[in-house]
Amino acid sequence: MFAQPSMDLLRFAKRVSVFAVLGPGSLRLVNAGPPGLDVVVGALAATGAYELAELMAASEGQRLPGLAPVVAVCVALAPQKSRPSALLSAAAIVGLAAGRRSLRQHVVAPLLSACSVGLPLRQLLAVRRAPRGPEWVRWTLVTTWLNDGAAYLLGPRLPGPRLPAAVNPRKSWAGMTPGWALSAGYGLFSAHKLGVSRRAGALLGLAGGICASSGDLLESTIKRCSGTADSGKILPGYGGVLDRIDSVLAVALLAAVAARQLASTPIAPPGPGPMLT
Repeated sequence: MFAQPSMDLLRFAKRVSVFAVLGPGSLRLVNAGPPGLDVVVGALAATGAYELAELMAASEGQRLPGLAPVVAVCVALAPQKSRPSALLSAAAIVGLAAGRRSLRQHVVAPLLSACSVGLPLRQLLAVRRAPRGPEWVRWTLVTTWLNDGAAYLLGPRLPGPRLPAAVNPRKSWAGMTPGWALSAGYGLFSAHKLGVSRRAGALLGLAGGICASSGDLLESTIKRCSGTADSGKILPGYGGVLDRIDSVLAVALLAAVAARQLASTPIAPPGPGPMLT
């Protein structure tokens, strides 16, 4: 019925211990808001962009200068009315089109790394400042945690066709469905707090689970191309910061769009039923 892969209990215990500290701390930080939230987001942007730039450099056997962390912090924390990420992305595309290897290694890769990490985190800060902002950020985090947790515990165990070797051959396509179901259920549960209908909440949760899986699989592909198991070693049981926020980055972009579109019309709170006469 179920495959029985060996589970690294020590790694699992480390993951649980780290999450027991970071999970509740993250939710408290979301409630508190700036400036503490801005400081932590800036640190995540710098560390995640550095790790991503290192992964991209490792795939070509190079080491990149420390441009990515600085640019990522500027992108994530720049005033919301400015457009630094769009300008940097355009510069990176132009540099990529130029085709010079030195330009790709020392300019394009750091800029792409910085924008890939900094832009979603920037959107997450923008969502936090919007109406119902704390609820949307909490939805982003919890949706990611539910999806990642189910994929970690059940992904390698469920039978069925495996993902391509270039992505993650230990996981199956069926192994992602429990996380999607949990995400949809949490979206249904959170619908009223987000200001959307229950149907929209469930669909949004499902989309959030799919985005979370996509972010995780994209980072897995990059790591396999670079021959690296983890993006870093700063978080016991997880690896690097990027290993922990890869799914959050994808779901944050969805939350930014949904918070502007789906929640534009407030949902009236449920009132008492009709009075019997």
